[in-house]
Amino acid sequence: MKKLLAIVILSMFAGSSFAQMKRERVSADGPVDAVFKAQRLITLSTTKNVNPGTIQFMIQHSFGPIESLTNSQELWGIDGAANIRFSLDWGISENLSLGFGRTKYEKAYDFRGKYTLAKQTRSGSVPLGVAIDATLGIRTDDAPGYSFNDRLFGGVSIPVSRKVNEEFSMLISPSIAFFQKTDFISPFYSFKDIYYGVGLGARYKVSKRMVLMGEFSPVYSDGLRTNFGMGLEMETGSHVFQLFVTTSQFYTEPYMMRYATNLDGGVLEHLRIGFNVNRLFWYD
Repeated sequence: MKKLLAIVILSMFAGSSFAQMKRERVSADGPVDAVFKAQRLITLSTTKNVNPGTIQFMIQHSFGPIESLTNSQELWGIDGAANIRFSLDWGISENLSLGFGRTKYEKAYDFRGKYTLAKQTRSGSVPLGVAIDATLGIRTDDAPGYSFNDRLFGGVSIPVSRKVNEEFSMLISPSIAFFQKTDFISPFYSFKDIYYGVGLGARYKVSKRMVLMGEFSPVYSDGLRTNFGMGLEMETGSHVFQLFVTTSQFYTEPYMMRYATNLDGGVLEHLRIGFNVNRLFWYD
């Protein structure tokens, strides 16, 4: 009887150890956590997607240009004309999210889908995260001489990411965008219909909940133009708050690429303070 009891106890421990080893192996080869905490770095789309059973509400806001370091009367652009975008994104499945947004300028509505093609794994069997982010939109302001087709715009970006270590993640995002029709705005910007770009971004974790981030986005259309930005990201559980300076006044890839600037007039004439607020809601 004692021998039988000893065999049962040893079997229980062996089974428990085997199950624990099995869980550890699965965990070791699971997706890498927190490559990026938000769907956007500043303006660039990241490989982060909305989880199933989750809704993400996002506010993206930019102020006027800083103009100069002595521009205290206008509070370095904060008193200037602001642009704002609201958006909602739904996690449909493990890899797919759908969403829409609305931007103040040109009263533009955008509809988007994002699909995760690959997730970086801890074991390195999948070394990169890859997603595809597609946008289709329409401007609804009172633009004279614009037909329905003239108001359409869209774009596709393919963000590719790698988390190098617990602190540092990198991003590259080739993109293309189109506008059915554009007005001449100023010599700072392009007024062509097709735009090509390759965005570069990175984040560096400096504390448990604070991250330094930066991005640089060369855009080609009627010459080479750029967007760049840098800032801080703070996470508070269900919120991710991002505060930054950027040369972009827009936050969807098509508009960000269209309004990329050649920086004529000086960097501060285009650089502006902005912020993103990401809020998650769970419905399952």
